[in-house]
Amino acid sequence: MDPILNAEIPASDLARAIAFYQQWLRVNQGVRIYLGVDNLETRLARALEADAELRFGAEIRDSEGNRIALQARAVL
Repeated sequence: MDPILNAEIPASDLARAIAFYQQWLRVNQGVRIYLGVDNLETRLARALEADAELRFGAEIRDSEGNRIALQARAVL
């Protein structure tokens, strides 16, 4: 299982935050999860093959509309 590196939960009043960001940035607001993966290119390709929508960089929107960002794991 890939570790969750970061999660953003940006508001205490989600309905208010959704309305604000939809009006201001024309985007939906919600939790974004960052997964640390060993092979970024392979994992991104698999997500796209499963009909994920590429948003920007290595961020996708899954089949349920959730935003998930992939990050290469740091090699120590």
